[in-house]
Amino acid sequence: MVATEIVTECVETLLEEEPLSLLDSDEDMIEDDEEDTLLIDIAIKAVEHAHSAVTDITKKVEALETMRRVTPQPTARCSQLPLVLGAFKSKDSIRFRRNLRVSSSTFDILLAKVGSNPVFNDDNSRRKQLPVNMQLAIALYRFGHNGSASTVEHVAQWSGVSAGMVVKATRRVMKAVLALHDEVIKWPTEVEKEEAKNWVQSVSCPAWRNGYCMVDGTLIPLFEKPHHYGEAYFDRKSNYSLNVQLITLPNLRVIDYVIGHTGSRHDASAFADSYTAKNSSTLFNASNGADESQAGQSGEWIWADSAYPLESWMTAPYKKPLSNKPNNRTFNFYVSRVRVRSEHAIGSLKGRWKSLQGLRQKIKDDRDHRIALQWIKACIVLHTMCFWAEKDGSADLDEWVEEGIDLDEPDLDAEDFSRFWDYLDLEEALRLENEERTQSQGSVNGGTRLAPGKKKRIELRERLFDSGIVPRR
Repeated sequence: MVATEIVTECVETLLEEEPLSLLDSDEDMIEDDEEDTLLIDIAIKAVEHAHSAVTDITKKVEALETMRRVTPQPTARCSQLPLVLGAFKSKDSIRFRRNLRVSSSTFDILLAKVGSNPVFNDDNSRRKQLPVNMQLAIALYRFGHNGSASTVEHVAQWSGVSAGMVVKATRRVMKAVLALHDEVIKWPTEVEKEEAKNWVQSVSCPAWRNGYCMVDGTLIPLFEKPHHYGEAYFDRKSNYSLNVQLITLPNLRVIDYVIGHTGSRHDASAFADSYTAKNSSTLFNASNGADESQAGQSGEWIWADSAYPLESWMTAPYKKPLSNKPNNRTFNFYVSRVRVRSEHAIGSLKGRWKSLQGLRQKIKDDRDHRIALQWIKACIVLHTMCFWAEKDGSADLDEWVEEGIDLDEPDLDAEDFSRFWDYLDLEEALRLENEERTQSQGSVNGGTRLAPGKKKRIELRERLFDSGIVPRR
């Protein structure tokens, strides 16, 4: 006992330092020795008692450090993780997908991708982390459920861990997933472009094949009004939400996106901040070395809905009253056959990761806003990772599309809110059509120049009818 030895040595040193009086008799010296011995015994017992108390306190502190709660739960939690990661994973694929929103093979691929991230090997932590597969399962469960099923307390009861562990596991997985962002979200290769162009041609006409990608916006509702500039989140559907722009291929893969804008922001202005919009002149190739003004006519372009502006590299359907004209209505129909895949991509994203149907994130300051954006970004990256893992057709993507497609109501043009247009005579549509055609002819003959976006749309419409797929009216 180190403490006892130190105290004993100190006491003996003090006694040695006290000089003995020459006048003391032998009897006095004997009595002094007995008193000193008695004092030493008392001191040793006191030190032993103190050391025992310190030892008990040390053990209690060590026990507290190993406990998740100071006051243990009166009843033990019953974890579903062994059931999901064990029996369901190997024997019941339907229930496994219902819990974690991915197939067992996709789960293994995701685990191999994120498991090597250093965030799961934090040596500074006092407690040993949960196995990575359990942390990944907790995060996927939270991403894949909404409403009361996605609350931290519910997930804690489902997984049999503390609420704090649920939050930590989710954040670690998000950090590991976002570290793969640049590897996953990228512009398509020439081979992927060709696959997309072949699909577009199969549902429209050969002249439309260069429109190989599409953009659409969606709203991520919040479960409560944010305390941080709350009115800015109020959207046209009378919800508080975040605006997300997705640029996708016909196979539902996300190649670019825009997040950060609140629900009140218009889709067109949100899309203007995208990498695609800022680099359109280099991303959409012009055939035969055509310049930017010709790129929209003979090169590549992106499909959009009527909420977006017409550009030389972006085409949208006709709005009312021009859409009332039969030929324009036919053009819109074939545009919708192409653009429907952007709706499917949004449906697949929000159908698989249901937390995006009602994000349970309190936004009290700018930090909370960034955390909400990281959550959305992680879901987008996971969506694309699952696409690569399930590209061989090992999973039914239509299941997620069906669960999410009904959530996003189609965007309505401003004119659609008025029933006046339902009774509008076609004379107005014909007048606008003739005016547009005159401007198009004038731009060729050196007269009034038609905007490049409108000119491209007219050319695409004419090429559709020239292909012979559908007759003119």
